[in-house]
Amino acid sequence: MHGATPWQEATTIPEHQAAPADIPEDTLFSAEAESPAPVQRKNRENPAMRILRRGRQRKSIQTPPNAQPEAKQKKTSRPKKGKKAGRNVESVALGVTLNKADFWIRLRPDGTGENLNISNLNTSDAAGSESMPFFRLTEYDKGILLSKKLRGKNLRNAMIREREISDIPVSFLAYNIRWFTRKTTAQVAHQPVHPLGASLFAYAKAQGWHPEKGILLYTGITMQDYTLWVYLAIGKNGIGTPQVAQINAEADRPLFNMSYSAGLLASKDYETHAIPPEALFHWLSKGRHRRYPQPDEWFGLERIYVGRGVMALGITACLAGGVLWWFGNGALHAANLRMARIQQETVNLNREKQTFLRAHLPVIAYSFQIPLRKDLQAAFALWKPGTQVILADGLPLPFSSGGFQSPLMANRGPEQAHAPAKIAIIIPESKNLGDGQSAWVSPKILSAVIQQPARDGFHLQHIIRNSTGGGYVVIFGKRR
Repeated sequence: MHGATPWQEATTIPEHQAAPADIPEDTLFSAEAESPAPVQRKNRENPAMRILRRGRQRKSIQTPPNAQPEAKQKKTSRPKKGKKAGRNVESVALGVTLNKADFWIRLRPDGTGENLNISNLNTSDAAGSESMPFFRLTEYDKGILLSKKLRGKNLRNAMIREREISDIPVSFLAYNIRWFTRKTTAQVAHQPVHPLGASLFAYAKAQGWHPEKGILLYTGITMQDYTLWVYLAIGKNGIGTPQVAQINAEADRPLFNMSYSAGLLASKDYETHAIPPEALFHWLSKGRHRRYPQPDEWFGLERIYVGRGVMALGITACLAGGVLWWFGNGALHAANLRMARIQQETVNLNREKQTFLRAHLPVIAYSFQIPLRKDLQAAFALWKPGTQVILADGLPLPFSSGGFQSPLMANRGPEQAHAPAKIAIIIPESKNLGDGQSAWVSPKILSAVIQQPARDGFHLQHIIRNSTGGGYVVIFGKRR
């Protein structure tokens, strides 16, 4: 049957096999009419098996033996989780300058085109424009080689000055060329615009045509009753002015005007390459193409997502700071507790040492072989009011360039068993009595310390200047 679907062909009963309408239902589905007689069995057939057998016979009658089985419907494959399904691009919007006005066409996969009314896209066909990328090559879509050192205001002024962009430009850098246009024209029909010059530059590099040496690209798009020819010169310094012409479909392609090359092509022997319109559609509809920065984007990301990201980072930073503060405060509190505990343990240890020394002073004196009684009597005798006395029994008094240092009392070894004791009398400086007067040492105290006679074998040995606390140190010692 002509015009029938595969499903209809598989389920339609041929006319020569169709059952007549006047056959009774029990005869139509009778086992004797369609299958051999069943073998006689002693037991009676189960009613459930009889119903199943009749259903199989009914299926064999309705489906002819030579009929094709019904085609199974193919399952639609879903994109894997985490991967974007590629969008199906049915057409590409191309915008050029024709007769000093913007002219838009819809390029189809077969390379043909039709006029595209942008005003309709702004209203009724806005949903359809979301799946159609927009590429533009007009007089205000520029591509020029600028210094990479230009930034901010200097870069903006250079773009405005070089190509007479009357509005604030938006731009990006690709292939060492700055691609830019007016900020107000970065969108068409609420969709981002891709510079066609940058995409053609990438296409030429993909074909191995070396666009940096200066080449001429052209394509002819067949419209309803004419051909739209587009020429573009490309070089290392950027792109020239596009040359667009409408020519009768039967006429030859026009010649290129060298004034549109902007000096990018050599006067002779420059390469010319034709781009088939269907290849142009395939290139523009596939892959990723750079687009102009959008007003609602920041470094290629929508501002709402950037704001959310910044807010999330701020919240994360606050949480991390709070956690670090909590842990740091806990560690500081624990350190303070340890320090307080150590200080208290030190105080307790000193208290215990003093208690031990008071209780065991005779034992210590005996073990160190220190004649404390006589040495202490001599120290008390040599001491004068206003001075300090230090007893270093059996050990030398240490001195350094920094001044006087208190001696340490240690157990004398065998080699120092007979070392004589020493007594140091520290005479401090008195405070000055007014401005302009230096500190002074009382001559009366100094004379009283120096001129006193020997006590219990202690004789005057040295008088040393105390450079640390000021004053003098008078040392009395025993002769061997």
